[in-house]
Parts: sequence; structure tokens; C-alpha cells
Amino acid sequence: MTEEMGLYIGRAPADIQAFAAGLAGLPKEEVRKAKLLFLRNEMAQLRAIRDSNSAWRIGTILMFLMPLCWPVLYAQRRTMKVNAQLQEDRIRNALSVWAYDLDGNLASLRQELDETSES
Repeated sequence: MTEEMGLYIGRAPADIQAFAAGLAGLPKEEVRKAKLLFLRNEMAQLRAIRDSNSAWRIGTILMFLMPLCWPVLYAQRRTMKVNAQLQEDRIRNALSVWAYDLDGNLASLRQELDETSES
């Protein structure tokens, strides 16, 4: 896992490959369940990132009154957006790669991700 400024920003591709390799030899249904759980956990993490970002926005109101803080606020806001987008992109990539394994759950996972992304 990668952490930056105390926020989890998703798993590195090597971590996801190691996870997938660890599933080798398991029955197909167990692989499907493990991948489904992995993706649901990643989506929960995305929701937590977005909630954390929302809470931070409330805290910036006072800082916004001081023009000296504006560059810091801009950089922080940009970093928060990039981290959330990175997490979302990694989930979408995993969904596209694992589409065959997730057959019946793929549409509901994509819908859940879209709903999470809109908020």
C-alpha cells in the first residue's frame, strides 16, 4: 500500500498482481469471491477518501479568508482530487481485467462505482 500525507491512495499494480497470483490453484468460485471482496474493499476505501476530502473542505473555509494560504489550499485540493481519481482508475482497471471472473456482478460493481464517483 502506498500512503501519502496519511491518506491511502490505492494499491500499486505489483500488489494487485501479487494478490491475483495468490489466488492460483483455488477453485473458480473462491477466486470470484476473493476478487469481489477485493473490489468491494477498494470501493469502500474510495468512499472513505471522498468523505475525508469533504471533511477537509469544511476545514478550509477559515483558511480561505487568508490569501497567503491560497496556494497551499490549491495544492491540497489538487492532491485530494488526484488521489481519489487514482483510486477510481485502479478499480476501473481491475474491473476491466477481471470482467470474465466477475460475470454476474460486473454490472452492479460498475454501477456502485459510478454512484460513488458522482458523490
